[in-house]
Amino acid sequence: MTPLIRCRIISLMQPTVTQFKIGQNLLTADPRKNYLRISLDGVSSNSHIAETSNQILEICSLHQATKILFDVRGLTGNMSTLHRFTMASVFAAKYVLARCTGKIPHSRFAVIGNAPIVDKGKFEENVAINRGLPVKTFTELAQALEWLDVNQ
Repeated sequence: MTPLIRCRIISLMQPTVTQFKIGQNLLTADPRKNYLRISLDGVSSNSHIAETSNQILEICSLHQATKILFDVRGLTGNMSTLHRFTMASVFAAKYVLARCTGKIPHSRFAVIGNAPIVDKGKFEENVAINRGLPVKTFTELAQALEWLDVNQ
């Protein structure tokens, strides 16, 4: 298991941006006025699905956000159907558990990314929704923010 390296960048003008190193990927939490932006940059990999899911939900718990923009436009590589299924199933299960235990509030997730990371057929979106995760995938930022009902 790769240890997480925490780095806080603090500014008096903006909320705290927090970054986490997960394998070769960088997960960034960036609180905005009306929503929480979480981004993942690096290379798509099956090996860190559980760890990444745990860290995302920990961030959601910390901020108690109800509207989350998950930006994977900085993620590269290809995802097999099994990878998409595993990712969506694992995250949805962890989300539902966190909701049931009161760790996080009911939240909406807008995922923004580019092909081939975001599937045009919305397979992972359907898997996650069927398992209780309120999520929608987008390739356009304006549409994602509109669905979250937030102003940029």
